[in-house]
Amino acid sequence: MSLSPDTWFEHIQAWMQTQQTQVDYCRHHGLTPHQFTYWKQKYHATQQTNQGETRSGFVVAQFETRISTQSGPTICLPDGTQITDVSATNILIVAQLFRELR
Repeated sequence: MSLSPDTWFEHIQAWMQTQQTQVDYCRHHGLTPHQFTYWKQKYHATQQTNQGETRSGFVVAQFETRISTQSGPTICLPDGTQITDVSATNILIVAQLFRELR
């Protein structure tokens, strides 16, 4: 028997109003239990989609990249001079600066 999706959905809604098991409902209405289960899953998926709930799909993701405002270590010399943002990339320059300041 080939029923339209709307007819299956009407059966699902009617069954939910009863106290019958799926098998009993199917037997009483001449429906195949495994088809009933298939259409019940379709019905619930449709209801969730209509309520804005989806089980799978794509979503828009928003993210923000933050640039660190923290600086590297600062070296303070006895005369008050400060050398800031000392890192592995500029340590040779800082060392050369110390040699010149001696």
